Amino acid sequence: MVHELCLANVTAGTRAVRNVQLDDAGRLWFSADRRVVGWSPDESAPPILLPAPAVVTALLVADGRVHAGLDDGRVVRWEIADPSQMETLRGPADHAVHSLCWTAGGGIPRLLVADGRPQLDYQVLGDAYLGTYACDQRLRWGLAAEDCILGVNDRRDQLFLWQPDSPQQPAACVSIGRLCGRSIQDITLLPSP
Repeated sequence: MVHELCLANVTAGTRAVRNVQLDDAGRLWFSADRRVVGWSPDESAPPILLPAPAVVTALLVADGRVHAGLDDGRVVRWEIADPSQMETLRGPADHAVHSLCWTAGGGIPRLLVADGRPQLDYQVLGDAYLGTYACDQRLRWGLAAEDCILGVNDRRDQLFLWQPDSPQQPAACVSIGRLCGRSIQDITLLPSP
């Protein structure tokens, strides 16, 4: 088996490559410091390079768009079909964005943002509505489903669950650290069969 180094010219000198994921067409997307990179290994076309105004700390590919959370608190996005224009969804803030999650239940696209504050921001895209899911601890990650909102605290030892219609406080908390003696390394939601 022969292994070949790919995209070395794109990632050379990069401090961090993270947030690797695929879009619906099978294109690979990831962040490399202040850039978002889209690449199809089977195509001869060069990779798509999207410059970001700050270091990309979270990435989400959904609904035909690439969304990036930045270390200055901004959330920006590009259309995959025409990435020439970057749109700002949220302006600069005092906290780096740690995670982005997208859901479109009922045909209404929404973005959940975790940025280290004791709340998750829930933004209806294309609308002025911004909701918050409050917690008594700083939150590093957030996940959204139609029937629940999940959050992981900054220490990564507790998992919180909110009912979508009760954002004032979590309905439940699981102390993962106490149960297994370890921190949460990663989390994802899987659709039910």
